[in-house]
Amino acid sequence: MKKLHVISFATIIAIVIAGCSLPQRSTGFANPSVDEVATQVAMTLESLESATAILPTPTETTIGIQPTNTPAVTKTNEPTITPTYSSPLLTFDNNVNCRKGPGTNFPIVVLIKEGQTVEVVGATDKYWVVKAPAGTETCWLPAEFATPVGSVWTVPTISAADSPTEVPPIAPVWIKWNYFCQYTAEGSALTMEMEWADKNNNEDGYRILRNGEAVASLGADNTQYTDTVIVEPGATYRYAVEVFRGSISTKSSVIDTSCQ
Repeated sequence: MKKLHVISFATIIAIVIAGCSLPQRSTGFANPSVDEVATQVAMTLESLESATAILPTPTETTIGIQPTNTPAVTKTNEPTITPTYSSPLLTFDNNVNCRKGPGTNFPIVVLIKEGQTVEVVGATDKYWVVKAPAGTETCWLPAEFATPVGSVWTVPTISAADSPTEVPPIAPVWIKWNYFCQYTAEGSALTMEMEWADKNNNEDGYRILRNGEAVASLGADNTQYTDTVIVEPGATYRYAVEVFRGSISTKSSVIDTSCQ
């Protein structure tokens, strides 16, 4: 773009005056008057203004780097992982008593047999709480006897039930008994055959008592026993059967025997 130099009116007058004051040399033409000089100056200024008016107005052009369209970033939603659950169950390798509470002092609800599977509904640190097979009642069994499968971590923790008031087992009732004596070189041998009725479904076992002392211990559900002992002539031997559950027990009536 060309730069336009504008000469002011005062500058031109000064130049003209300075020119008039220079030493004159004869040119064959008459020197112009001051009015004529002023007229020429005015005409010159008018010409300059006209020239300035027709000059095109410069257009400012910005040259730069054209913006580059940035592709929009599409956010990809992360996949939602849905955990898979399965029913919490227990299986058993042996028969286990399932009780009304955590301990052998609670009555037995059901005997869960080897190979059975039950649903878990709760747990403590040592016991599982399960639905009794073929029923809606729940019962407790020791954790050490069960194998957990499925989502057992989802079951709630259950507070242990209070121990029930100890109810003694029902005393055995004699069905029959029979005793006889056999004489040998060592002395008289008394043989006592006994049978009793089992009136309980949650006993731990039975003890055979002779003269108040236990001479044999039997497991649950046993109802028969035979005892043989060398006796002194004329001595009396008293027999009873004791059923026990935990630390409590109940005795049958007593049968007296002797060899005369």
